[in-house]
Amino acid sequence: MDDRNVLTHLFLSHPKSIVMLRAWHHVIVIDATYKTNKYDMPWVEIVGMTLVGLNFVNSSTIVYDEMKESYQWLLTHLQHLLGPIVPDVFVSDKAGGLVGTVGVMFPSSTHILCLWHIDRNVRAKCLAEVRTTHCGIDAAKPTVDHIMVSWQRAVYALIEEDMDTTLDNFRRSWGVQGVFGS
Repeated sequence: MDDRNVLTHLFLSHPKSIVMLRAWHHVIVIDATYKTNKYDMPWVEIVGMTLVGLNFVNSSTIVYDEMKESYQWLLTHLQHLLGPIVPDVFVSDKAGGLVGTVGVMFPSSTHILCLWHIDRNVRAKCLAEVRTTHCGIDAAKPTVDHIMVSWQRAVYALIEEDMDTTLDNFRRSWGVQGVFGS
């Protein structure tokens, strides 16, 4: 509650979800839907993953905003649920308040960006770039779809050599520099 007695944060987690979190703490996904509720506040889901790849919702949280302080509050509650257990990996989007906070509060955990969010951003940037060189979105969409197929071949390669080859092909085909350090 704030000084006006208005709710600013709410953390909900079912006891069975806490048991599951402690058993399958290796990968934690954190994702916020930006102000899609009637209170105009971010709704943050914390999702765990079992060893066979099934997901479970650990907690649902309403936070005041997506700034560092709100994510510190959220991660403090997550730490409380975990006790001495530390997740191996956090997966999230690039929310500014979350990226640095995970590293500070869980320094031994790896924090990676969600591939779904990366793909969305790549598609949006490609569409904007291609749209400026073509006449409108109808002409750009097939080109962007083709670019995304090339991109996903590189990203989803199973072995490093395949990734290097497909990434080089991606760069040559689309004239892209600066992807993965080149």
